[in-house]
Amino acid sequence: DSSGNKPHSKFSLDDIVNRLQYISQQENINVSNEVLSEIARLSDGGLRDAINMLDQLSSFSDSGVDLEDVYRLNGVVSYMDFYDLLSNMKNCNWEQIIVFFEEFDRNGKDFERFIEDLISFVSEILLYLVNNDFRSSIKEKNELIKKVSSFFSKENLYDFILFLNDLFFKLKISS
Repeated sequence: DSSGNKPHSKFSLDDIVNRLQYISQQENINVSNEVLSEIARLSDGGLRDAINMLDQLSSFSDSGVDLEDVYRLNGVVSYMDFYDLLSNMKNCNWEQIIVFFEEFDRNGKDFERFIEDLISFVSEILLYLVNNDFRSSIKEKNELIKKVSSFFSKENLYDFILFLNDLFFKLKISS
């Protein structure tokens, strides 16, 4: 359909990662498969978006692209930051939590995106607790999920997801 009415088809994460691997080899971009997986995830099935992201990231650094670069470019919070946040919540380090959100706000990050990503991270912890399985292929992330899974009960995590969903909905409808 060349009328332009057809929505862009979404690609699978594997398709995107494979394409990015090919481009990285052709362009001699030093990038790990973990970074390519995160680019694919953040591009939400958009191959062109993923390629543009890889292109932007490769222009930042000659030495290679790392996960922090990916998170910085996209204005999202890294899973390491989520781990720290949940760890501070468990230990009632309110001062650290306030500092986290002050920095978050100062850097102009997207709060709705933050909540979506936090829900996803907490869901991965819950999945690990229930099935002893990981959704992610990122080893460091899975290690943190394993660690943080001992901080909270399944019920706590489930309630937290419900709370975050409610907060997300309220953000969407509020001015």
